[in-house]
Amino acid sequence: MSDFMLKYLEDIEAIHERGTNFLRNLEATMREDRANHVLDDSSDVVRNRVMNRRWRIQDVASLVGVNSTTIARKEKNGQLSPPDMYECNGSQRRLGYTLSQINDIRSHYNLIPSRGNGQPCVLSIQNFKGGSWKTTLTLLLGQWLALQGYRVLFIDSDPQGTLSFCMGQRPDYDTSYEDTIAPYLIMDSEYGYEDLKYAVKKTHWPNIDIIGSNLGNADIDIQFPQLLYAAQTPSEMEFLLNRFRQGIETVYDDYDVVLIDGTPSLSTTTICQFSAGDVCIMPVPAQMLDFASTLQFIQSTAQNVRSYIDNGIDIALPDIYTMITRFSERSYAEGITQVIKQTFGGYCLPNPLHKNDEIGKRDSLMCTIYEEVSKNINNRSSYNRALNMLEQAFTPILRDIIQPFWFSTAVDSQQDNELQVEGAGA
Repeated sequence: MSDFMLKYLEDIEAIHERGTNFLRNLEATMREDRANHVLDDSSDVVRNRVMNRRWRIQDVASLVGVNSTTIARKEKNGQLSPPDMYECNGSQRRLGYTLSQINDIRSHYNLIPSRGNGQPCVLSIQNFKGGSWKTTLTLLLGQWLALQGYRVLFIDSDPQGTLSFCMGQRPDYDTSYEDTIAPYLIMDSEYGYEDLKYAVKKTHWPNIDIIGSNLGNADIDIQFPQLLYAAQTPSEMEFLLNRFRQGIETVYDDYDVVLIDGTPSLSTTTICQFSAGDVCIMPVPAQMLDFASTLQFIQSTAQNVRSYIDNGIDIALPDIYTMITRFSERSYAEGITQVIKQTFGGYCLPNPLHKNDEIGKRDSLMCTIYEEVSKNINNRSSYNRALNMLEQAFTPILRDIIQPFWFSTAVDSQQDNELQVEGAGA
């Protein structure tokens, strides 16, 4: 086993040991204090999803990074197209800019952000505990990145298909078995797919595509272990365990970021989802039971990875981070948050996702906070606080995780090219 892999496993196991020690001490000193936790449960409206949100010129200026006066002058000179108009009390008023129009403005000023020569960053959002906000984190982070101008691919691996539903792809109606990752991953001979291009679909967001999910993905947990059991050599097992990653690589050239919404389970396919990412982010609610469950996930993942490595099977090992979710301004949540930060140390992202009515109340409306039409916002100050909270949570992910990955892979690519040139010259 290489020094890198050994250090990787030691770090994971140290995290698990710190957390387990805390739980052991807590149980010994707080036996009589039992908290009662209740997990939040959270047609045509889905199928006909459109992006109704419009942005004011001031908002556009902030998103693009160009003065609003400059944008208005360009429109007056015919260099930029103005937003659509509507009639109100006999006069014409601006309806606001669509996201496509905002991207057109970015393009005009050559300000569309991208990964440059770097590889797309694949983020796998994993935790086998339900209610940890895996899908919420995946959905809102992806939409936030799209608002910044980045190209995003969602991959829904959860048979429940909640992410697909939120993006207008109804499981088992708009997304059938042959539209999911399942035929590719289990090498279904009836379809013979060699890549994942067949599964990519457009959404109502101009720069977000999705590979949807439905109950057909449940077949993966049944058939994939059988494929592993039938494998004759470590290299065959290695091929299977890395197949999800290989499939992603066949479709990610057109994207800056790929986001995998993981399954709320612990299985062989969970390991595939885990290793398919360059980075694994584990959402951890600020509650004791969820913290304990996350430690179990960490322990099981480490045991599986160690088992494969000990048998000579090389699988990708993503960087691991945790993000505290469902945080509330209460002393109990504050205490658990400190425990999580102490346990995971530098692997814990700095800013949590707070419980917030502006996020939760939109679940039933099939509309995220980033899609809300201005006239439907009842409490503007609460809405803005929620936006600021998400901005603070997501900015470090882009700045400290995604962008450094692009740079590092671009440097690696440049070095590879230089070596090839030198080899050719020799």
